[in-house]
Amino acid sequence: MRGTRLLFATTNQGKLHEAQLAARRFSVELYGLNGVRREGVREPPVVSEGEPSYQANAVRKARAYAAWAGVPTLADDSGLEVEQLGGLPGVFTARFGFDRVKQLLQHQRSCDATFVCSIAYVEPGGRTVVVTKSLAGVVDVSRVADGPQGPLPYSHLFLPRGETRPLAELVAAAEYTSHRGEALGQLLKALIP
Repeated sequence: MRGTRLLFATTNQGKLHEAQLAARRFSVELYGLNGVRREGVREPPVVSEGEPSYQANAVRKARAYAAWAGVPTLADDSGLEVEQLGGLPGVFTARFGFDRVKQLLQHQRSCDATFVCSIAYVEPGGRTVVVTKSLAGVVDVSRVADGPQGPLPYSHLFLPRGETRPLAELVAAAEYTSHRGEALGQLLKALIP
């Protein structure tokens, strides 16, 4: 597995960058859907995230893209679970919308929250491995007023427990491994003999 290139099924450059940082520790190179060049083959499929869990969504996406590309594929599903919102937006984070979260949190100062990420590895032949990791912290509601920033907007609002800077800033400075990086690291440890 070391020295391998793997497809990470995303067009989100923020997700891809986070995953690439984690994969480098294992000498694994990741490329996204934008990096797939297949002559005569249709565009990548659009795979909905309609499953009830992060794990099921990650597996669904990894299977679809592994079948389409014909190569071992990684895919993730992640979400932000805010305690004061009863765990919402959770598995619906991508569809919930930043403005809705902003509206629901407008009278709060900070909220306990957890980032959750499931990453699935699927081979075209069917082998499947899934890992889920979580990261506890708080949502700094004062940052919500700034609106969504970058390809991973919630990571600009989320301060991991014990940190004074947002997750996006810590990851960009290579000072912290995100929930996505932790899940990918554990998955690659399981795959590399």
